[in-house]
Amino acid sequence: MPDRALSRILLIATVGGAPAPLVASIGKWRPARVLFVPSAGTKGQIDDIRDSLAQQGYELDAGRFDTIPVSDHQDFSVCVGEMRRDLEKQVTQWRGHGEGHECVVDFTGGTKCMSAALALVARPWPAVRFSYVGGARRDKDDVGIVVAGSERVVSVINPWDTLGYQVVEEAVAAFDRNACGWGAERLRNALSHIADSGSRKAELSALVTFMEGYDKWDRSEYRPAFGDFGNCAKRLNDLAAAVPGKTQEWFRQHIDRAIDRLKKLKQASSLPTRELLEDLIANADRRREEGRHVDAVARLYRAIEAAAQLRLWEGFGIRTGKLPLGDVPVAMRSRLATRAEDGMLKLGLQDAYDLLRLKDDPLGTRFDALGWNNSGSSLSKRNDSIAGHGFTAVSSGESDKLWKGALSLVEMADEDVFRFPKLGAR
Repeated sequence: MPDRALSRILLIATVGGAPAPLVASIGKWRPARVLFVPSAGTKGQIDDIRDSLAQQGYELDAGRFDTIPVSDHQDFSVCVGEMRRDLEKQVTQWRGHGEGHECVVDFTGGTKCMSAALALVARPWPAVRFSYVGGARRDKDDVGIVVAGSERVVSVINPWDTLGYQVVEEAVAAFDRNACGWGAERLRNALSHIADSGSRKAELSALVTFMEGYDKWDRSEYRPAFGDFGNCAKRLNDLAAAVPGKTQEWFRQHIDRAIDRLKKLKQASSLPTRELLEDLIANADRRREEGRHVDAVARLYRAIEAAAQLRLWEGFGIRTGKLPLGDVPVAMRSRLATRAEDGMLKLGLQDAYDLLRLKDDPLGTRFDALGWNNSGSSLSKRNDSIAGHGFTAVSSGESDKLWKGALSLVEMADEDVFRFPKLGAR
């Protein structure tokens, strides 16, 4: 065995009571560096491993390995916690050296707790390879330990990567944070690297479409979103297989809800509808959930304006974007006359509620009761924010206050708000 590293591999290995398996593993991988993970009782095996390697002409000098012991080899939680703390930083630094720096994890040695802990901790590491030492012969009628000299190193690319389990976990977590587009993109970018094991690519492709449908919906692209959910309705089996814990029935229910709602939203024109109003409020709710309170307040402001536009259209046939000056009540006409162009007016939010008030409409009364016709009200926070005409931040308290007021104004309860599903919820 030549005394040189033929690759830029970092080998991380749990250490058991026999040196032979790790001697075989190091001989297979020829690592540039080794991190030994022993228990208190197996630290001494490291010297035996080095001696055996030296006898084969391979010097593992002190500068090429580190020893990172676990304090309790029988406590799974301790093993996981200590390995995660001590190994992840080393792996990150190693991969930071540049292209070609790889990590191989050998979980052959040590207690079952140690082996399981190392495999669990290494699972999310990018492009990690797992390795273990089996053998052509075992003692105790071929069910005991590997007979010395018959060791065989078996390795696999991290199946959590090759089968897409890791990327699904990341995408689901993003989707549940309302980052639907990021989740879909992460999945789509990973598809080319995933082993086409049976129908795995088809399963993940279906999940991409599901997430993209909600992403388009979140951006008010109702018609394309409707098409995506129609596609998903034909791929329930793939969707259920892609996400652990979710059944075909679960996906069917949420897809049916989406299609039913989008069927109405995609038909929207320039006229206000109740469905559009409710979707604005639901969009604001998602921004609040993300902590994006400036965006939430901007959407709530638009929803409050849309509520007045909807009432004026449905109750009085008035379009606020194009209102003849002659149709404005005398009490408002003189104040608005200078803003007319070719005898037509565009009414802003406060003007629309003034008009409702003059028509003794209950919506105008509820608006006044909220105190939103005064400067300094919670409604003014939008105008003062970066999304309006100022540079002021919007606090969660201000966002919450406007949220509660908007629901009261349009006579909706919190449970009436349409919410996207959570793929990771049990």
